[in-house]
Amino acid sequence: MVMAFGLVPVDEDEIDELYAMFDAYWTELDPFEPVAGELMATANRRAEMVEGAEDQEWLWIELDGQHAGFLMLQLLYDEPLVGLQTQEIVDMYIEPGSRRQGLGKAAIEALLVRERQHGSSLVEAAVLRDNHPALAFWESMGFAVRAHRTARRP
Repeated sequence: MVMAFGLVPVDEDEIDELYAMFDAYWTELDPFEPVAGELMATANRRAEMVEGAEDQEWLWIELDGQHAGFLMLQLLYDEPLVGLQTQEIVDMYIEPGSRRQGLGKAAIEALLVRERQHGSSLVEAAVLRDNHPALAFWESMGFAVRAHRTARRP
């Protein structure tokens, strides 16, 4: 059986569904967060998403017309490559029931094709340092660790 796959923009009337999926994603990431602290309140996470929305692109990862995950992207100019554009994958999530089926790989391969067509010179993925399964996924897709960022609470 052939499955229909696609990367589809999140419509305005689907924002609540995206928030719900993002909440599950955020909760799943919490054990990998190196900066100790309480889990950010749901309302604060949602406000943070809306605040940065004008610079971001949100895409559903669809399988047979169902939302199986999402990509949150941000296009950067002159960073890290002066005079060139970089597509940053800020967040990527596949729902647990849709994992281990090649959906993440298909999503990234489709995004890479799209970014070549759109003139991006680099695609970066943000990954928490201690999230070894995610690091292994990105390395399997040909990504290499390029930089480390440090953080602390004020």
